[in-house]
Amino acid sequence: MILEQNARLNTSAMEDLNVPSPGSPPPRVAKYRWLASVLTDAIPSQYKPGDQIPSERELAEQFGVSRMTARHAITYLAETGQIDRVAGLGSFVSSPALEMPLQLSSFTKDMEQRAMSAGARTLSQGVVSADDEIAARLDVPWGSPVTHFERLRSANGVPIAIENVHLPADLASGLVEIDVSERSLYEILRSQFGIVFSAGRQVISARTASAEDAELLGIRAGAPVLHNVRTSHWQGRTAEYTRSVYRGDRYQFVMDF
Repeated sequence: MILEQNARLNTSAMEDLNVPSPGSPPPRVAKYRWLASVLTDAIPSQYKPGDQIPSERELAEQFGVSRMTARHAITYLAETGQIDRVAGLGSFVSSPALEMPLQLSSFTKDMEQRAMSAGARTLSQGVVSADDEIAARLDVPWGSPVTHFERLRSANGVPIAIENVHLPADLASGLVEIDVSERSLYEILRSQFGIVFSAGRQVISARTASAEDAELLGIRAGAPVLHNVRTSHWQGRTAEYTRSVYRGDRYQFVMDF
């Protein structure tokens, strides 16, 4: 049996806390998002900050999903700041985080505001099929065509960030054929497709650089980085999903209040 006392979940415990039994994922909802939602609802009543949550194996067995699905759910909780993952130890409930509303602007505009010259080197560009995560973030069916850009962003010639941008392919037909090196993607969308994002959400968390990211950014593996997940909206639909990794020693987010 999975008990609260040793930081585990069970269905009966959730029923005792007046949380409905999770049942099965609704149609067209990615299983990992469904599981993440179940855990998000259960965590506040089951755990305190610092408590350990179940492992991938335990979640997979408890909820009848694959370990890959459980892993994606845990990754989603970590990306949204609900848990902290500690290598070799497991996943733990995070302390409440402050969410700071940041201006919805492009990297190029951010650099202009700092009187710096923005640069962009395209690492990859093309149309990909939406996997579970991308489909959930963009609210499109699994396998839908998605325009993807991966770019290394720089300021005054110094590598600052790695951007992975995803947009529904039907949003801006022909965008994938445009050279976006050394250009603002937001400006291209505005000037050539009439798309100006009206709202968005950013989740920023502290991470350590992977070996691959470190090589691109010119820092050591394991160095502090800022992980930025952004979704933006246009005309009532999710139009952008971007994951960015920023150098922690050369970039900071500022909020005026």
